Amino acid sequence: MANFGFGDLVVVAPHEPVWRETRSAVGAEEIVQSARLSDDLQAAIGDCALVVGTTSGSRRNFDRDLISLAEFPKWLGRRDQTQSTRDRQHFRPKRAALLFGSEKTGLSNEHLSFCHVLVRIPTTPDCPSMNLGQAVAVCCYQLCRPRGRGHKRAISSRSSGIRVHHSDPANLQSLIHVFERVERVLDRVGYLKPKSRAATLVKMRRLPANRMLDHLILQGEITPPDIDALSGVLSSFYKGVAPMPLSAEDYLHVFVEEHEENRRILLQVDHNLPREELELIFAAIESALAARHLIASRAETHRIVDGHGDLRPEHVCLIDPTVIIDCLEFNPRLRMVDPFDELAYLGMECRRLGAGWIGNRLIERCAESLEDHPSEQLLAFYTTYRCCLRARLAVAHLLEPKVRTPEKWIPRAREYLAIATDAARAIAR
Repeated sequence: MANFGFGDLVVVAPHEPVWRETRSAVGAEEIVQSARLSDDLQAAIGDCALVVGTTSGSRRNFDRDLISLAEFPKWLGRRDQTQSTRDRQHFRPKRAALLFGSEKTGLSNEHLSFCHVLVRIPTTPDCPSMNLGQAVAVCCYQLCRPRGRGHKRAISSRSSGIRVHHSDPANLQSLIHVFERVERVLDRVGYLKPKSRAATLVKMRRLPANRMLDHLILQGEITPPDIDALSGVLSSFYKGVAPMPLSAEDYLHVFVEEHEENRRILLQVDHNLPREELELIFAAIESALAARHLIASRAETHRIVDGHGDLRPEHVCLIDPTVIIDCLEFNPRLRMVDPFDELAYLGMECRRLGAGWIGNRLIERCAESLEDHPSEQLLAFYTTYRCCLRARLAVAHLLEPKVRTPEKWIPRAREYLAIATDAARAIAR
C-alpha cells in the first residue's frame, strides 16, 4: 500500500495472535500502526459511499457483471467525469473502500452483497487464489499507474478520496439503516421464512435500478401485475401496524400548520406561479379543513398509523419481495399518516411521471383488502394537499444560498399545481 500512496487500512476481525506480531516493510510502519480494527464488515465500511469487492471470478456465479482489473481505473474515471464543475464545488469527496477477502475463501456471498461493484483479478483456473499482500499490491498498482497521454491517475497518490457520484450519495451505514427497517416490516407481515430468510436479505441489499418504480414508469415497462404485487405488500403492511393514538384535533392541526406554510411560500411574487390557480387550490383545501369531519373522522375511527411517510416511486423497488425504502425514519411525526394519504401521494407522483392509472388501481386494491373505502372528496383533499407540499418543497430550493439547477424547480412546481387544480375541483363535488 505504501509503495503506491495508500495509507488507510481497516482490518476486520483479525486473528489476534497473528495481528499482534504483524510487521511492515521499511517506510510503511505508519500504515500498520494507524490501522483501524473492526469487529464486523458493516462497521468497517459503514461510512463509505462506494464499496468495491475483489474476486478471481472463478468457480462462482455472480448476479452482476464483473469489471476486469485492467478496466477498473477507466470505470472510476468515467464515474468521476459525470460530475459537473458545479457538483465538484458543492459536494465533498466521498470515502471509497477496496475490499479483500481471506486468502483461503475470498469474500463470501454476504460480503459481496455489500459491494456496489466487483473487480476481477485475472488468475489461472488452476491456481485462482493469490497471496493477500500480492492481490493488494496488484490492485493498488493498477489504480495508480498512468493510463496514457492526456489521462490522469484514477487515484492521486496523495489522497485516497474518490469522487464517485454526481450528487451527494448515501453512505453504506445509512443504507443498512434503511434495510434494517425493511427487514422489520417484512418480519412483521410474515414475509420472511426461516429457511430462506438469510438468502432473501442478502438479495435485498442489491436493488436493481431497472426495477425501481420511477424507472419502470419512464421506460413504459410498468404492468398491472406489478402494481397488484405492490398493493399486496402495502395492504399487508398497513394491516400489521397498530393505529396511532392521535386525536382528531391534532390530526387536523398538522394539515392546518403545513397548509399555512405552503401558502406563504407558494404565493411569493418572485416565484411567478399562477396566482388564480393557487387561490382556487387554497380555497378547496381550506373548505375541506373548515368542514372538519371529512378529515377528522379518519383519526376518530383510528385510521392513522405509523406509515412510510415519504412513499414515492423512487422509493419502491419491484423485485421479489417488493422493497419500500423508508426515508423518514428520523421523524416519527411525519410517519403518522392515513394509509390512503400515502396511497394518494404515491398515485400523484406516478401521475406526474405519466402513469395516472397506478394511483386508482393501488387505492382500489388496498381499499378492498383493508375493507376501508374513503370518499372521493377525501382522496382529492389528500392529493391536493400533497401536491401543494411538493410544489412548496420544489420552490424552496430557490431560497437556498447556493441553488443547484435553478431552472428545474419552477417547472416542477407547476407540474404539481396542475395536478392539484384537477384534484381541487373534485373536493367541491
